[in-house]
Amino acid sequence: MSVTINGTTNTVGATTVNATTVNATTSANTNVTATGTVTAANVDATTKYVYADDSEASVSGKVLQVVSLPISDTTVAVPDYSNNKTNFRQIGTYTVDLVTKSANSRILLLTNLVIRVSTTSTHSYYDMKCNSDWVSASGQDGLFAIYDESPWATSVGVSYIYSPSVAAGTTLTFTPWVGCWAACNVTVCSYGSGNTNQQNSGQISFMEISA
Repeated sequence: MSVTINGTTNTVGATTVNATTVNATTSANTNVTATGTVTAANVDATTKYVYADDSEASVSGKVLQVVSLPISDTTVAVPDYSNNKTNFRQIGTYTVDLVTKSANSRILLLTNLVIRVSTTSTHSYYDMKCNSDWVSASGQDGLFAIYDESPWATSVGVSYIYSPSVAAGTTLTFTPWVGCWAACNVTVCSYGSGNTNQQNSGQISFMEISA
């Protein structure tokens, strides 16, 4: 069979190519195409790429894993925001860990929540922490901010790509936070704490994508 490595065609006297054979003469994560049958535990059958090992993806934009954080009826007492994120409060004790599979991968955050504040004519805010760092850009009030004349429930639908720039095998701990311009109660996924007339299933998903 013939194997093309970095644009050069090589003839191999076998019907199969495994990762050990290829990587013995080429650098790790070399792009390989072949005419014939490629059989190896760490060959992606869809893209026909050979990986140095299963923990490192060679294809940019490949979805490596998805973890989800379900959220239900929770009420949080928050102080005046005063343009200071130390006045944000975590939504309950909700947290989720993601252990990166690839170096310098990106995390796509997908948020589906409903929030309601207990006061009128005020700004409300939503953000995420990764370990001790805010996910939103520096100088911003959060991933989501809105001004409401009345304490109606507000749908929070956020998609955001976060680039933590960490090595493979790094544990990223994500926690969701909320705030309000005026001190109030912020209720998530319900009309009010314990109110069974308007409860809904919230979820935040975290999708790791190779760099």
